[in-house]
Amino acid sequence: MVSVIDVYNTVRDIANKEQKGFITPEVFNTLASVAQLNLYNELFKEVVNGQRLRRQNFDHGRDLSYLKQVKEDLALYMVEVELNDTYVDEIADEEFVSFRKPTNLGKVIALRTTDNNSVEIEYDSEKVSRLLKSLLSRPTTEHPVAILGNDIRVYPDSVCPVLLRYYRLPAARTMDGDLDLDSLPTYSVTELGADFMVVNPSESRDFDLPGHYKGELVNEILKMVGVRLRDADLYSFGSTEDAAE
Repeated sequence: MVSVIDVYNTVRDIANKEQKGFITPEVFNTLASVAQLNLYNELFKEVVNGQRLRRQNFDHGRDLSYLKQVKEDLALYMVEVELNDTYVDEIADEEFVSFRKPTNLGKVIALRTTDNNSVEIEYDSEKVSRLLKSLLSRPTTEHPVAILGNDIRVYPDSVCPVLLRYYRLPAARTMDGDLDLDSLPTYSVTELGADFMVVNPSESRDFDLPGHYKGELVNEILKMVGVRLRDADLYSFGSTEDAAE
């Protein structure tokens, strides 16, 4: 994982404004979580780019495959949970079971029943309404259908629980590398005086990203620091380094 202490020190040193207090831990922590989420979202775009390279025969094979490397990074966030937290049974004569989405849900991968039947996922409520009225394609226990919205509605209502596979949102890691789902990257300090503080490793939380993203995190935070301080040089530095990678 990427050390929050290393990233903070690098950002502070490049900005070279630590003596003026421009990049305080509070400001850094706010930008750190945004930068991490930006890079997380970028991973899904990189999958598309990798697939395009593969179609064009530009992607290397085996361990050098660009697409393989991106998928390996995304695998860090892949989880599967059993959903059994239901709260709605029927609306407008439509019988279904509704599940609350996990709070850390990023992107849905697949749904299946505990009997290992695949649940077809739809996003168009109009299409689902047509399926429910059809005698031939109406959802059954063996061939259920789910519609994703504010919740996860599964038809028919006899399908419960279900297993949801999804990409979780990035969180944070302890200094020992353990996942802390209730935290975000945090550079914690202990104040020893009015103008003196030291890092508190036990309360700090590392980034929830593979280690090789350290440079990209630094660049992403520098771009945001540059915007915050209206410092064109910092923004340009972060953007140039990011483009070079």
